[in-house]
Amino acid sequence: IGLIMIRIDFDFYKMISAIVNPLQKSMPS
Repeated sequence: IGLIMIRIDFDFYKMISAIVNPLQKSMPS
């Protein structure tokens, strides 16, 4: 169960990163 949750969290993290990264790049740091 733990490994499944980690996998879900990792996929969720990749999905969020794909959305957040372009936004961070378009914003002045």
